[in-house]
Order: sequence, then structure tokens, then C-alpha cells
Amino acid sequence: MSSEIRYAQTRDGKRIAYCDRGEGLPIIHLTPFGAGSLEFERLPSTMRYMYGILQDRHRLIRFDPRGTGQSDRDVEEFTLEALCLDIHAVAEAAGLGRFAIFATTSSGPVAIAYAAAHPQRVSHLLLWCSSARGTDLRSPSRRAIDAIAQEDWKLYTEALASSAFGFAEAEDAARLAEILRDHTTPEMRKAFYGTIEAQDVTPLLSRVRMPVLVMHMRDYPLVPASGAARLAANLPDARLVYFEGHSLFPLHAELLRSMQTMDRFLGGDGQIPSPAELSGAPA
Repeated sequence: MSSEIRYAQTRDGKRIAYCDRGEGLPIIHLTPFGAGSLEFERLPSTMRYMYGILQDRHRLIRFDPRGTGQSDRDVEEFTLEALCLDIHAVAEAAGLGRFAIFATTSSGPVAIAYAAAHPQRVSHLLLWCSSARGTDLRSPSRRAIDAIAQEDWKLYTEALASSAFGFAEAEDAARLAEILRDHTTPEMRKAFYGTIEAQDVTPLLSRVRMPVLVMHMRDYPLVPASGAARLAANLPDARLVYFEGHSLFPLHAELLRSMQTMDRFLGGDGQIPSPAELSGAPA
């Protein structure tokens, strides 16, 4: 499944690469920094399944934020306002009126800030393993992995990818590690996370009036589940759902359950084919 790459221009002059597939309710997906590829075939199988389901039932728009992938890499510093400009530019270039936002881990505070500032544009907000407080994204496990980044970039990406997928999913972890190495640099990741970890968008939560689905892997070590409970409790219209597992991406039965949950939240019937059914493998 090939992806046509398009470009949006932000108000501060950055070119943002994005792809746009499917029909129906528009969904803009914000990946963890540098962890998404607009080339569908390069993605880990779990991500291909998730994106395939979403763009089969909805209109899925994915983009590389500034400093990553095929977007402008010439970024001196990151701010929450600038990262929101990336979302706005893509929405405008894609001709979107109202749309949902699906944000993962470190992109959560950006999605919350945008939704609070533009409630008339955002119909639904889905937050995966995220938090309103940047400090919640810096668990002891995460700090230990981050310490490797400046010394051994390859080892760092492999450790981060293995934490995201688990060592049992070696092929998916290897794919993600390669994407991380290709799509950003140690300096860019350090600058981005320095910005995100300094954020606390909790005061904005009362302004997030659209329905919010807060999802969290119960035992994911890099983002403690306590942040998800606190996040949901401070939103006016939120539903909190836990999935079982230690990795960022749910596997097997939990992967299917997560897609059913998202589909129903977005107004669907939840009748989602399993990964085995789509691959033709025995269930």
C-alpha cells in the first residue's frame, strides 16, 4: 500500500510532510516524536494493522512533525505553540473542517493544547499512553534508556523500540528502531523532549469539551498508568480504558480489543477484523 506524500506550510514557514488516505470522519494522528513513517510498507506490523483499520473506516491523516522524517529538519528549538502550528497547517492543507485527533505518548500534551485552543475544530480526542504532565513521560525506565542516546544512538533506538514492542516482537522492534534512526537525530529528540517534559497542560483540561478516550497499557514501564487516571479525572467528558500488557502497542487479542474500543468511540459498530483474519493466518 503506497502512500502519496503531500506538504503543508506552517505560519512560521516550516514544510510539514503528510499523507491522507481513506474516507469518512477525518482523524489526524500524532505519533511519538520520530516514531512514524509516512511510507506504510516500512511500518511495524502492529502499526500497519492499526492504521489499516482506521483508514478503511475513516479518513486518516498522518504527518511528520517538524524536525522529523520528510518534514523540515532545520529546527532550532521546539515550543508547544510551534508544534500546534504543525497540526493546524496539515488540517488547513487537507481542507478539514472538524476532525478527530489521535495522539500517542509524547504527542499528548500537544494534542490537548490544540484541542483546548480549537474546540470548534476537534470532534473527538483519543490519547494513548499519554499524560497532561510532561514529567509523567519521564519514568525511571525512560530516563535509563535516554541516558544511552548521546553515547550510542543505534543501541538507544534498539532499546527504545524493544521497550515499545517487547523483545518477543523482534521484527517490529527492529523496524521501529530503523525508523527512529532515519527520522530524527539525538539532538532533535533531546530538544523535543526538553520542551515536552517542561509542559503541564493540566490547566487546559477544563477547556477540552469534546469527548475524550484515554487509553493506557496497564504495565507499560515508560509512561506510568497513574498519569492516565489523573488525566481522565480532570477532563469534562472522558472515558478511561486500560489494556493489558507491558509494551506500548497491544498484541494479539488486546490489539483487536483496542481497535474495537476506538471504533465504537468514533461512532462505529466495533465489528473489526482481527490481525489473523487480515493476514490470512489461523486465528
